[in-house]
Amino acid sequence: MSDPLAIVATDPDLLARLQRALVREKSARAQAERLLESKARELYEAVQDLLIESTQARRLSFAVEGADDGLAITDEHGRFTYMNKAHRDLFGYPDAADIVGRPWSMLYSEEQLTRFEREIMPILSRSGKWSGNIVGQAFDGSLVFQDLTLTQLPTGGILCATRDISARLATEERVRALESRMHAAERREELERISRSITHDFGNLTAAIQGYAMLLSRELEVGERSRSHLQKILQATDQATAILSSFGRNSQSTQSQVRALDLSAVVSSALDFAEALHPPLLSVARVFPSDPVMVQADEVALSRALLNIITNAFEAIGARGVLTVTVGLR
Repeated sequence: MSDPLAIVATDPDLLARLQRALVREKSARAQAERLLESKARELYEAVQDLLIESTQARRLSFAVEGADDGLAITDEHGRFTYMNKAHRDLFGYPDAADIVGRPWSMLYSEEQLTRFEREIMPILSRSGKWSGNIVGQAFDGSLVFQDLTLTQLPTGGILCATRDISARLATEERVRALESRMHAAERREELERISRSITHDFGNLTAAIQGYAMLLSRELEVGERSRSHLQKILQATDQATAILSSFGRNSQSTQSQVRALDLSAVVSSALDFAEALHPPLLSVARVFPSDPVMVQADEVALSRALLNIITNAFEAIGARGVLTVTVGLR
């Protein structure tokens, strides 16, 4: 049997071919080792990146789950695929299993769903985002006042971010109520100031009229007709003074002075006061009972009301006619 080494040694061409084959094999092995090393390095880096992404994802998940704001995600069919604890707590769902896989519409009343259909969803479809206030419905049926932001996702789902604004709304309501009370107090204060000013100014005028009427009455003879007119002027100024005093009392928020009164006497005084106001061709007929008609009332307030009624009656009758005033019990 021939020796292979002897054959190779005696055949230079064969030896050269074998040497070239060994070089190629060595080169291929080195190239394969380099490729394997490169792929191993890439695999290692990919694993490291995956570990980093996984860690970041876990951290993000913890952050989202522990966020103060409610966060939820729906799929393209409107079913929840995720809802964090803050969102579940806001609507009273203790566990994610109670809400995941169910439609978002379960959190709203028919009225609010109509608003979603007509207002919110068209805006979300056009612009990809909607923000505003809306009222949800918790698991126990109570109302959830929420600030809601919706963002359209590329997958067709929706990212929902929400927070409870009940405390803010309550604070705003208290502020509005306080402002309303302050404005009312300012208006009352202004009315009181005007009332005091009117009372003071007209009181001075009434006092002057009353003073001059008293001086004039002393200069007239007893029985003169003008003297009776002066007496009516004095009675009218007394009534005006009483009315002005009532304005002062009302501006200071005091209680009415209610007491027993003869209605006939109060009506008669009011007619005397108004007698100078009616047209010359209009007469007043008084039909009063012989016995007193007693009532419990504030004399000034009653007189003021009667004067308004009598004045309105004068205006309704016109320039001539008869105004009949009857006092009695029914």
